[in-house]
Amino acid sequence: ARANVHGGQQQKGANYWETYAPVGAWFAVHLLLVLSLLHNWQTRQVDFIAAYPHAPIECDLWMHLPAGIRTKHGNSKTHVLKLKKNLYGQKQAGQVWNQYLTQTLLAIRFKQSKVDESFFY
Repeated sequence: ARANVHGGQQQKGANYWETYAPVGAWFAVHLLLVLSLLHNWQTRQVDFIAAYPHAPIECDLWMHLPAGIRTKHGNSKTHVLKLKKNLYGQKQAGQVWNQYLTQTLLAIRFKQSKVDESFFY
């Protein structure tokens, strides 16, 4: 099971500021695969499982306890949780994850494509 946030209750400027995250264009993916075949390059694709919680949270966010969950302190009607990590459902989660991944890859000397910012080499 995975906890999700109800992003529909977030307000721009209060709980989030940006939501943009780049997505690789299929044309660029196909072009890179063709070039790798022609030049005998090794290619690797990576899938990050539960990626969003790895990125640091950018502001204080709170969520109600999921329905039916009780703690020794109360239930979902009387208590909330302060998030320590990003969760799926947050409007900015994809953008925050992309910033974290980009900073991490650049720190270990990957270069970011100038043509498609979602590709690194």
